Amino acid sequence: MTYRLESAAASRIGRARTINEDFAAVARVASAAGEPFTLWLVADGVGGGPQGEDASRAAVDTVVEQLRRAAWSDPSEALTTAYGAAGDRVAALTSHGSAATTLVAALVSEVDGRVWVANVGDSRAYLVARGAMRILTEDHSVAGEAVAAGRMTRESARTAAERHVLTRALGPSRDVAVDVFGPWRLGSGARVVLCTDGVYGVVDEPTIFALASLPVREAADRLVEAAIQAGGKDDATACVGGVG
Repeated sequence: MTYRLESAAASRIGRARTINEDFAAVARVASAAGEPFTLWLVADGVGGGPQGEDASRAAVDTVVEQLRRAAWSDPSEALTTAYGAAGDRVAALTSHGSAATTLVAALVSEVDGRVWVANVGDSRAYLVARGAMRILTEDHSVAGEAVAAGRMTRESARTAAERHVLTRALGPSRDVAVDVFGPWRLGSGARVVLCTDGVYGVVDEPTIFALASLPVREAADRLVEAAIQAGGKDDATACVGGVG
């Protein structure tokens, strides 16, 4: 059996921005044994203007290139190695480390529907399945760490002053820790939602759940549109994938 995966990505510039520093991509890769995988990625560049724009694109492109060129068998190890290469490439963009980016990615087997998620920064991955939604990643921000420690609710973190202060990102350090989660198995109708804080910071979780439950090719556009219509000042980007 081969899983028929569907995916779509959308990105819009924020109301207070002049350059979209987010970047998203969908790619197909394969393991050393030839097992086909689909890769979904979302990045949110940091640094302002071209610095952030270049950082997010470089990180996404590097992970795709690594997983296409390297001979790998373990998805978790492959994602960790690819993220390391992405961090090195972003760090090389400037001599003083001003370029940085978040990056969240989902690597999905087209053979059995297993999915692995990797994350650095505060872009998120959600799983929508069986009538419920849960977050798969932890936000690497001051507010996110407060949530993880039980000092703040996730709802309070959406408006906290510390929500934009990252504790991890690709670029500033060549030895950043990468979170890798999974695998989970995607069933029929399941959705993986990857998005930047420009989406989840202004769109509440019930709305994310409702929009993510739409047909895949509509969901990403509707999530991004909802963020902009809610007055989103930040760039808004979402990638939605699932089993058709």
